[in-house]
Amino acid sequence: MTSLQTIREQFMPQIMAEPFVKAIGSNSLTKHQADYYTAQDASYIEAFMPIVDQIDESLHLTRPTSDDEGQAHLSLVDAVASKPLDLVGQSYVNHMRAAAQKGAMSAIMATLPCVESYYFIAKALAHQTNNGWQQYYASKQSRILESS
Repeated sequence: MTSLQTIREQFMPQIMAEPFVKAIGSNSLTKHQADYYTAQDASYIEAFMPIVDQIDESLHLTRPTSDDEGQAHLSLVDAVASKPLDLVGQSYVNHMRAAAQKGAMSAIMATLPCVESYYFIAKALAHQTNNGWQQYYASKQSRILESS
């Protein structure tokens, strides 16, 4: 069993029990939950994308331009707002930025948990819901690792 499989098996039950994840799965997010999530994620993406661009440039990669992630978030709210990141979000952004200073591989390892965890959550929710958020993050286009 790979480390990723072990982590997924150990922590997915806890992740799936989180109130926010349960609410996405049951399409019962409150307006406050949806507004807070989308605002935090919009601010997070502002910091995340330059790091991904740095990885792409360093490794001479190209990726298609798409606003599907924004559309996935709009499936939860009428408009995606931006506001300062909370302490946890800012800590993770600081971690990613510090890792990116060490090179592409460090940047990849720092950014990977975010992308892969959304994929695992969306796949686990597939039997419960079929909203835009779940559809986007369960799709292959949002997936980084092909085997797991």
